[in-house]
Amino acid sequence: MNTLPKINNFNLIRLFFAVVCMYHHARFMNMVEPYNGFMFVMMGLFPPVPVFFAISGFLITKSYIENGGNVKHYMVNRVLRLYPPLWVNLSVALVLLFINGGVKSGSVFSIKFMAWNFFQFLLGVRCFFANTLFDLTTYCRLFPSEYLWTVPIELGFYVLVPMIYYSLAREKKNSKWFYMVLAGFVVSMYFAVLNSQFSEQIIQKILLDDSYVASNILKLSTLPYLWFFLFSSFVYIKWNRVEKYLKNKFWIWMLIYIVFRVLRLDHKGLNFMLFITDWTDVVSYLLMTLCVLSFAYSFPSLRFLNRKVDLSYGIYLNHMQIITLVLYLGFKQSHYFLGLVFAGTFAVAMASWILIEKPAFKLKDSWLGDTRRTSNVPPDEMFLVGPEESGFAR
Repeated sequence: MNTLPKINNFNLIRLFFAVVCMYHHARFMNMVEPYNGFMFVMMGLFPPVPVFFAISGFLITKSYIENGGNVKHYMVNRVLRLYPPLWVNLSVALVLLFINGGVKSGSVFSIKFMAWNFFQFLLGVRCFFANTLFDLTTYCRLFPSEYLWTVPIELGFYVLVPMIYYSLAREKKNSKWFYMVLAGFVVSMYFAVLNSQFSEQIIQKILLDDSYVASNILKLSTLPYLWFFLFSSFVYIKWNRVEKYLKNKFWIWMLIYIVFRVLRLDHKGLNFMLFITDWTDVVSYLLMTLCVLSFAYSFPSLRFLNRKVDLSYGIYLNHMQIITLVLYLGFKQSHYFLGLVFAGTFAVAMASWILIEKPAFKLKDSWLGDTRRTSNVPPDEMFLVGPEESGFAR
């Protein structure tokens, strides 16, 4: 079993990029101000979505293997971490839409509305016929969970992990897991390059066109992104061999990554729209992943910045709700807009942590019994997923 250092910066990385996402969406929804130089470079070098995918691949694999391949423990951890705050968030969104006339008359008791809610609460994903159920001109211009497109992608990876790593977690001597990782990586990477872009570029008009449904469902699946997860999960599997090349080596990897990106500026530029146009993009994201994992195990003194609470998931889930509410209350283009968004999001995220996430985590002890370790500190395998531009991608 791999011996990972207990002190790491994963929580700090997630918190930082959750805040970056919040700022990005606040600016994009309100166009309150252009990006400053630091934020433009940061988003160009480290787009939050692939950062979150890289962390997830590493830590979810760690969670499964450290539980010895116990699927029950693994699934309970995933369900209790993901769903309670997600369901509360979606319920609040629906209530606010209903109060403000955003739910079309006659929709509430329709079979389509019930089906939409089933898939929304199960997968957290936008459905293709949402525009027939909601009037998005009364309260908000998009359903507040539009940015949750990464949830089903993450869920797909969670399902695949036990299939891929079962023999390894059970310490059975065979190499099937390696060939499954290699095959999944190659097929997924080929599909991503073949389709030239990530699913966030799919505009709402196309999503609602029946002739594109099959193609878009495929692009909203785990397939185009699996190579991200598998690369970082493989780093975890081989950690005992690669640790010396990553731990406390962040600035070396950062220099390599920046040099590579600079050499591509003449025809690629710095953009954070997650275009995958050729194989150099793949190399770029793999180098970015190594930078992220190296940072997680460098600078141990930074650990004190985020030890007691983990607000990143609460910020991710709730920031668009706050942005929508602040815009609805008439603060568009206001000098107070960003301050209200940041203060409101952090307040709601803290409430989510205290009232929902920590109590849900403690349920694991009663659900799993005494055969698992008990702790009041959440495990590092939290699977935060990143937001996207939704229908406002440029």
